[in-house]
Amino acid sequence: MTISYDDTAIDEIVWDAIRESDCIDDYKAYLGHNLAKTAHADDAMSAIECLDEADDVGSARYPVAYSQVLALADSGQASAQFHVAKMLANGFGVGRDLVNAVKWYQLAVHQGDLRATVNLALMGLEGSATSFGPAKAFDLLRAAIAKGEGRAAVVLARMHASGSGVPKDVSAAQELLIQAWEHGESEAALEMGRMLSANRNPELSEVAWEWIERAADAGNVSASTMLGYMAESEGRIDEAIAHYKTAARAGNDDAAKALGTLYLLGKGVPADGTEAVKWLRPAALRGHTGAQYNLAIAYRDGVGVIPNRQTARKWMKRAALGGDINAKVRYAEMAIEEEPAEAVGHLMDAAKAGNALAQARLGLACKNGCGIAADPAAAYKWIRLSALQKEPLGLYLMGWATQAGVGVEADAKQALVWFRKGAELGDAASQYRFGVAHLVGEGTERDIAEAAFWLTKSADQGFAEAERGIGMMFLFGDGVEENAAEAANWLESAARKNDPHAQFVLGRLYASGQGVDRDTEVARDWIERAAALGHSDAKDWLQSAE
Repeated sequence: MTISYDDTAIDEIVWDAIRESDCIDDYKAYLGHNLAKTAHADDAMSAIECLDEADDVGSARYPVAYSQVLALADSGQASAQFHVAKMLANGFGVGRDLVNAVKWYQLAVHQGDLRATVNLALMGLEGSATSFGPAKAFDLLRAAIAKGEGRAAVVLARMHASGSGVPKDVSAAQELLIQAWEHGESEAALEMGRMLSANRNPELSEVAWEWIERAADAGNVSASTMLGYMAESEGRIDEAIAHYKTAARAGNDDAAKALGTLYLLGKGVPADGTEAVKWLRPAALRGHTGAQYNLAIAYRDGVGVIPNRQTARKWMKRAALGGDINAKVRYAEMAIEEEPAEAVGHLMDAAKAGNALAQARLGLACKNGCGIAADPAAAYKWIRLSALQKEPLGLYLMGWATQAGVGVEADAKQALVWFRKGAELGDAASQYRFGVAHLVGEGTERDIAEAAFWLTKSADQGFAEAERGIGMMFLFGDGVEENAAEAANWLESAARKNDPHAQFVLGRLYASGQGVDRDTEVARDWIERAAALGHSDAKDWLQSAE
């Protein structure tokens, strides 16, 4: 049978210490501590909601809770010793101290606390407990299993399945899991399901599903979440939602994030921003970086909430600081103008982790000296790494760097190789550059048909420079029949996207009545817009018109 522990007294000590706290981290620590039953979880979440927008970080009270639990541990109470060790291992209310965590776990183990035995073994396996390694961990787990601790059987089964610290023996792993399941350990059924599904044998997939269902039926919320993942991957969205809701309502943040994401993207269900935010926000408040990332997207795009750039940036920064690589890239995009050094720091983290988009953006920052010292060689290095991963922005920038000679000898012909790769992947900027190269004969022979083909592809995606390029071709009859009216249409589309040269040329067309009805007021308006964006010819025209 499953061994249960009564942490009610510890829970009340901790809650009494923090219940009036004005420090949000106290309530996050309480939820993270995950005391058995966590009787005040709803109150803790309410406090987190209230304090999330507070300017003052408040005065932490969890250290008081730690001191009170420590006093109980000093008196010899095994449960308190276990929780002191857990607080030290995780930094709840006290600085993280693995050496003393091991000491307190050992004291609890000597008194027969089997949870402490398992946690101590895990520290040995992870290398956190420098005083012993896998061999000692194996002995601890065996001792706990002999006393009926199912979680120890799950950990040892994982060791056998992976060959970590013990000879690899999948059958021994499965035998341990079956025994633990028969003694009421739901995690054992989930682990068996994971093990069978990882086998990638279609004949075992149904058996894997059955094991995970057993775990879910026994109340294991991680199992419910995994059933949701499996159902979603097979397109059974209604079933996935049901599993996610079961787990999310029980406090599983992975499930809440997955559920919110389905509603955010409208994947298999009608998009529902309000429902998405409802599930994402609690998980985000508890620190789930994936939920924070998606909540930031919701605020950025105004999905289910009023668009709010500042709030979007706040949540994206939290996700970035939590280590989410995609969030680091998106946050850098949001912060690059106002906080360039901070933005580049996040790009560097993501680029070193192999994120191709981050590598491209970091290369651009190195070229421009934005948030980091200008360094053409570093710019080329990062852009090349991105391009080799076939990141569209990286391919475009690689073509541009090769064409302009940034960190490498200029080579117009080789630049076209990179532009073509980006163009074929559908990148509008690469399509534009590839088209222009054929229009002017740079790095290749002049080919108007090829130029028109790629410029049109780019323009069809709304790329302003391509629209302006096509407009200029029609205006001057460059490879096409001259058509001022058609030119004006393309130029206006680009002008409305704030392309200054398109604005200037369109203004001149209105001033002369070429392709459009003559209108000096409209002409001046477009040319003033171009001048405001720094277009020198527009400025000269306005000066001469005075």
